[in-house]
Amino acid sequence: MENPAAWHPDPLGRHELRYWDGQLWTEHVSDGGVTAVDPIDEGPDPTSDVTSDATSDVTSDAAPDSTAGSTPQQQPAVSTPATGSPAPPVAQVAAAAATQAVNRIATTALVVGILALIFAIIPVVGVIVGSPLGLFAIIAGAIGLIVSKKSGKGRGASIAGLILGGLALIVVVVWVVVFNRLTQDWQNLMGPGGENILEQIFTGTLL
Repeated sequence: MENPAAWHPDPLGRHELRYWDGQLWTEHVSDGGVTAVDPIDEGPDPTSDVTSDATSDVTSDAAPDSTAGSTPQQQPAVSTPATGSPAPPVAQVAAAAATQAVNRIATTALVVGILALIFAIIPVVGVIVGSPLGLFAIIAGAIGLIVSKKSGKGRGASIAGLILGGLALIVVVVWVVVFNRLTQDWQNLMGPGGENILEQIFTGTLL
């Protein structure tokens, strides 16, 4: 059975993946899609069984019959690319990038939600700054929550971003209602007969 050159879990346990060139374990390793070089001081026996399913393809066949007259033919070595370390598996790179993206979305929702609630408490500023930040936190939290169902990461931060963004919008709405009520009261005060009301307030004759 041939052992094709490919990336497999590092049998030394020092990295996620190590490159098997078809005959020997090489110094090329990969962690989170990023390749590096880590020489093998005491390399594992390439003919021994590897417990991982991914490395089962690189185990050697059983020892040939000692009575055979000829030695078994060695498998041709597949050298690593001369221009650098072998390219990391595409699936590993995509998975790492997806995980980082999920974390960034969830974290963004949480941070923006906190800022939205802080700005929403401030009059006028809350309407101008707090409302758009709150809306953004809700959208980012919803996206992060949907994606976290697939990756299993960022769920808590996404939910927190949704809640904080919603609270910020509620505070903004309360400020708008209060401001409109105060504006109406002021207009009524300054309208017809408002002068008499002001005079009674200042003279103390208004009950």
